[in-house]
Amino acid sequence: MSSPTRLLGVILLVLLLVGMASMGSCSRVLKEVEFKRSIQGMLPRGPVPPSGPSPCHNKLSPYRHTEQSYQEDYVICP
Repeated sequence: MSSPTRLLGVILLVLLLVGMASMGSCSRVLKEVEFKRSIQGMLPRGPVPPSGPSPCHNKLSPYRHTEQSYQEDYVICP
């Protein structure tokens, strides 16, 4: 094995061992009181406002299902 290949192997092994040693060290189950204080307090309350029509999902015209709503528009959908 050549020197750069061996060095790369050693670095990869060290990174793998460090990653395995620290994995899951900070995880624990939250108690109900801690959950409500930390996460539920950050969530917005109240109804969600409706969004407008999406050109990605509303391709057909709402009045005539045989014609498209956005014939001339160039729409990029994710």
